[in-house]
Amino acid sequence: MDDVLEDLKQMVALEELVQYKNAISVMVSNFGKSEMVLNFVCNANSRGLDTYFVLVIATVKKMLDSANSIGLAAYYNKKMFSHIPTKSADSYGNPTFPALMTTKFTSIHLNSQLGYYNFFKMPIFVWFQHPLEDYFTQANLWSCCKDDVIAQEDGACSIKYAPHDVNSGFYFLQNNPQTRVLMDECHVMSHPHSIEDKEPSTSIGHYS
Repeated sequence: MDDVLEDLKQMVALEELVQYKNAISVMVSNFGKSEMVLNFVCNANSRGLDTYFVLVIATVKKMLDSANSIGLAAYYNKKMFSHIPTKSADSYGNPTFPALMTTKFTSIHLNSQLGYYNFFKMPIFVWFQHPLEDYFTQANLWSCCKDDVIAQEDGACSIKYAPHDVNSGFYFLQNNPQTRVLMDECHVMSHPHSIEDKEPSTSIGHYS
């Protein structure tokens, strides 16, 4: 893990991703989601929204090349991601789904260990406003934010994930001792077993 952290740290510095408040926007994508990543970039460009702090965690080399070709910084580690399917999940809960879910938490765990604030988003989401420049630059908003995690409720409310129906596809995560412990636990719970058996969102109630 230490060599991965060092590689990622050097890549973030080289790409100059961290330009405001030590924050990075993370997307995890296999090649099956490449069109959604392209759509995100096209939408951002059409609205004049800079993607300078976006980092794509690519689970396959083709996704790394694809992200780089459209101007996004991307990181790929064959040893970590070789088991991740190349195609997108055909349905909710199929074997690809938990594999990508595990990678999402691993990616945020890495960034958390490096000391970054995290805006996580799935490729399907696009911006209508810039999350940093149009929102968190408002006077005193950053310093007044007392929540460790800002997330939306998951529309798929089920007994399996109750009572913490947190949508892991779009959220903001502070970087502090509480959130680092949270992501440590999420990482341990999601690897090497499927998080379908152990839902990390329940940890938010303990640490936020």
